[in-house]
Amino acid sequence: MAATTTHQSIAPQFPLLERRTVLRYALALAIAGASLAGTVLVFNFAVDPFQHYRKPTWYEARYYRPLQRYVNPGIARHYDYDTVITGSSMMENYRNAEAGAILGGKTINLAMGAMSAWELRHLLTTIIAAGKAKHIILDLNFNAFAGSPEMQVVTDPLPLYLYDDNPWNDVRYLLHAQTLGRSVEIALGTKRGRYSTDAGQPWYWADEYEFSSKASLRGLDLGNINRDFKQAPRTLEGMRASFDANLLPILRAHPEVRFSLVYPPYSALVWEDFRQRGQVEVSLAFKRSVFDAVRGLPNVTLFDFQPRLEWVTNLDDYKDIYHFSPAISRDMIAAIAKDSDRVTPDSLPVSEAILRSLSAASIPQPVRAR
Repeated sequence: MAATTTHQSIAPQFPLLERRTVLRYALALAIAGASLAGTVLVFNFAVDPFQHYRKPTWYEARYYRPLQRYVNPGIARHYDYDTVITGSSMMENYRNAEAGAILGGKTINLAMGAMSAWELRHLLTTIIAAGKAKHIILDLNFNAFAGSPEMQVVTDPLPLYLYDDNPWNDVRYLLHAQTLGRSVEIALGTKRGRYSTDAGQPWYWADEYEFSSKASLRGLDLGNINRDFKQAPRTLEGMRASFDANLLPILRAHPEVRFSLVYPPYSALVWEDFRQRGQVEVSLAFKRSVFDAVRGLPNVTLFDFQPRLEWVTNLDDYKDIYHFSPAISRDMIAAIAKDSDRVTPDSLPVSEAILRSLSAASIPQPVRAR
């Protein structure tokens, strides 16, 4: 009878013991997880591979071209400059010292491949908030204004937590697996992926490609140029809505900053492509609407290099139908410094006539391989 009583008094204690054990394990796991997260957070903060908090002091900075959207905000905050060159991949081939010498300032390159107008707005906001830029040069790439005002060309989301001044959302940076991967590579000295260590030309790629008519025409179907590029059709309403939402408010809100807006010199084959896709008049109407929008802003100047026939009809200065050589990049900066190639009421119809002639009827003869 006593044994039965003992058994009955002990049995109900098993569930309680099990619950306590589970709670102890759960607590231990939570502590281990928090400890691991804290270790990762501190490690990523110490290395700071995307220079969000500081310029590197104990290792050589890495400028990851595929990760420009992560690196550029930190450069904008922590580097010394008064002049910025930004925009699409057509603005990447600049050496900061050379551009600065031409422009008479300390220049930095903050370009982004395939940058949309929405991304440009966030980058410009970060640059201006840093309080250093007196002159910003950026290209008006037509494709950046295609689609909706919030459109992105690349699939990787813009890491907005790196662009604002809210320290609480930095946890997304400090605990991100991509951040950890780069931090480990830097700490171990591992060399992996595409990056430059040259702060004077962080996004420069011209020495990796051939600039020639042969390279520009390679694989191109001249009867259907957009076959490989797959550019979507643009509308004037859509392009203007994107410009009005993303760029115009910044130009108006910051009269203390000088803005040089640049139409990059696409090769003549781009205008043939526009003809094939019915995009010539849309493109010209957009240029005229931008001029009308900014002509009353004393801090904004428009430069148009698209009618420069000596450039755009010489494919030996291109690697493809869009991207031109560093020689043209340098000459563009020199033209801005001399205040030439400006868009004016008189130059607009002349430019339009030239560009219509490039897209007239058939592939322009001067653009054929020389």
